[in-house]
Amino acid sequence: MKTGNLLIAALILLAPLSANAGRLLREATDAALVPVADGHPATAVLRLDLSEVPQGAHLVGAILEGAMENLPTDGSLWFAAYPIRSDWDQREVRAGEEEVAVDEEPTATWEISPLDYERNGGFVRLDLTDLAQSWRGRDRANHGVMIVAEGIDAEVLQAGLSQLKLVLLYSE
Repeated sequence: MKTGNLLIAALILLAPLSANAGRLLREATDAALVPVADGHPATAVLRLDLSEVPQGAHLVGAILEGAMENLPTDGSLWFAAYPIRSDWDQREVRAGEEEVAVDEEPTATWEISPLDYERNGGFVRLDLTDLAQSWRGRDRANHGVMIVAEGIDAEVLQAGLSQLKLVLLYSE
């Protein structure tokens, strides 16, 4: 297990035990599969709502996670979350009429190897804590994230989007 994942797992387990801590589970408010040319990785955009974190609370974790079904098991799969730079329209993205601007570097990545798949199924976990903290601190506008998934079909990603949940951990 990666060091960052141990810290996240500890935060998830300990947050509910503290009297001044909270844990919220959120679904993406909008999601759209981005049409891509053949040979390009499956891509989707998601809006993530942080509004239920109490005013004045310190956000200590923001993890986008879920079990995706029907993933291929014959090779490694790679997932990345890129911060979106500007507002976007769900219908226009789905229709291929709007290009979504994102940062050049991902804010989070996750790899599933064949052995990982045997042990844990298609579990994906993307640590968006730094990005979500910048959204909460108003250092950056929250336009959501673009998920790029190499090694899977667009239909599999589309089906998996409903399985992804944003776990928000905070302290007051």
